[in-house]
Amino acid sequence: MTRIKNKVISIDYEKANQFFENRANKYNEKYPYVSTMYQDSNPELTKLRDEYEKNKIFPMLEIDFESKILDVGCGVGRWADLLYKNGSIYLGVDFSNDLLELARKRITTIPGKVEFQHLAAQDIKNNNLVISGNFNRFIITGVLQYLNDADIEKCLQGIVSLADTNSIVYIKETVSIESRLTLNQFYSEELDVEYSAIYRNKEQYETIFEKTLIANGFRTIKRGYLYEDKVLNNRNETMQYFYILERK
Repeated sequence: MTRIKNKVISIDYEKANQFFENRANKYNEKYPYVSTMYQDSNPELTKLRDEYEKNKIFPMLEIDFESKILDVGCGVGRWADLLYKNGSIYLGVDFSNDLLELARKRITTIPGKVEFQHLAAQDIKNNNLVISGNFNRFIITGVLQYLNDADIEKCLQGIVSLADTNSIVYIKETVSIESRLTLNQFYSEELDVEYSAIYRNKEQYETIFEKTLIANGFRTIKRGYLYEDKVLNNRNETMQYFYILERK
């Protein structure tokens, strides 16, 4: 059980997968997003956070029937619930089979139109997706904090390889308010399980974006703290921060 500040260490993906299997076992039909939003003791907060985020971010994504969306780390299909209803093409990928099974039970798949695929974020390429061709909308929420630095770059380079000329990328992560903080097999009393995550600060993420997305024609058009109401952000050391990047 360790908390590590200001030091780059790698987290164990096998143990991370065990964590997500545990989360899938805590699935709650009344509050389906608790599995991936981690408010076990306050599921109503999960509902409020989800509604707030979608109301704030969805207009920025400019989704229409011509949108082709790749949802990286889709979990139980939190964003799919909203996006596939707009007539767009949707593909959700996740490295947890257990969470994907829940997504498939919740949302009817349509071959070539609405699909889910077992795939780690760092393995995304332009030739290994069940829906082929380029995409023009990308959603990456709560994923990069579970990736080691080199694999974030692989993930974003994969996005670059798939991105249409005109594309929008939405990234939302839990960031450290101060310096980098890594939790390595840290026991959470609230979740009753050990978990690992890397909470980078904004500057560290932006350095990675510069080398990947921005180096390939994207620019940041919007950024900021997701929740302006302190009630929605109930942590002391971290905050939810988002970026909207586009290429035209």
